Amino acid sequence: ASRLQSNILLGIFGCFVLAMAYIIYKRNKKISTREPVPVTGDSLFGSTYYDPGLGRHINYDTRNTPYGFGASFFAGIASGLLGIGGGVIKVPTLNLLLGLPIKAAAATSNYMIGLTAAASSIIYIAQGYVNPFITSAVVIGVLAGGTLGSHAASRVKSLVIIRVIIVIFALIGINMLLRALGVRFY
Repeated sequence: ASRLQSNILLGIFGCFVLAMAYIIYKRNKKISTREPVPVTGDSLFGSTYYDPGLGRHINYDTRNTPYGFGASFFAGIASGLLGIGGGVIKVPTLNLLLGLPIKAAAATSNYMIGLTAAASSIIYIAQGYVNPFITSAVVIGVLAGGTLGSHAASRVKSLVIIRVIIVIFALIGINMLLRALGVRFY
């Protein structure tokens, strides 16, 4: 990341996020939510959670696990390169490729983002890219927003989360492409 021009990174990021928004839209266009793979009981990667939005327990298992490992490796590279936390890769990968319900995909991605961010932040801090004063100023807002968002996500239907993800990805992608071209709204 330190060797590439900012507008190139912004362009890569913008194109990728728009592509993810489109893929999520196309894959969820005909179905309201991704149906979880039934748990067979013999998988290491199966799990269950209670969904207050549906009022029932959701059992799920994964599929295409080897591809998930490859996509996660790519997410780690993109996270370190673009500083995106990898969520724009991990959530679609977990939901669309591995078959996790969107809520489980978002929660798992959130957990993994902390791990990947910790790994790349050490390098960025050592190179002087992180300003501790700015970081400390936004921590309270990020923690409050993350807590509120996680609480709200557990209460709404998965289709709402899918739609919000598509809109956010599209807005981020458009913003990054415009910034790559030198257009700023602020």
